[in-house]
Amino acid sequence: MWKNLKKRKERRKNKNKTGIGKTWRMLVKGNNLKHAFGVMVVCLGVMLISLVILGNKTGISQSELDVQSKAMEKSFERVSKGHIGGNQKLVTEPYKNEVKVDEFKDELDKTEKINVYFYSPYCPYCYEVGDDVVRAMEESEDDFIVVDVNEEKEFQDENNAGEVPKVVKYEDGGVEDSLVGKHDLEEYKEFLK
Repeated sequence: MWKNLKKRKERRKNKNKTGIGKTWRMLVKGNNLKHAFGVMVVCLGVMLISLVILGNKTGISQSELDVQSKAMEKSFERVSKGHIGGNQKLVTEPYKNEVKVDEFKDELDKTEKINVYFYSPYCPYCYEVGDDVVRAMEESEDDFIVVDVNEEKEFQDENNAGEVPKVVKYEDGGVEDSLVGKHDLEEYKEFLK
């Protein structure tokens, strides 16, 4: 019995030597370089073909990419609520006392003291604080207007209104004070006193 196991073991050893060992010896010793080169070319060809076939099967088609990008856009819009430059407006209804950019200077000239709320319909912070700002302005004794700064880039630059939400106190046509960023209702009321 032991002899049979020993013979089987030796046969397996010899079999391995003749297959892989023979090819390896040919490559290392340089015997039959044409054969060795042929084996390498065949191996590389098989690898390239398998990469091409597997690559096509595991790749993503254009239609799948389109579906994924649409899903990501919806998710981004939902999370960001339409940052400036986005394509989804958050503020769809005009605020009370909202004026157009071209009417802004006329409104400043009409009264001595006026409060102005600059906002962008694409700004998520404006979306959150807009109602509080307007409520605080209504409680203030001074007149107020609301201006959408997204209409004109030039207007933003001229009036330093690029940072929104922004509440500005004007007196005699000039800036008296301003409050920029997201604040709560009480802070807006205190600022507008």
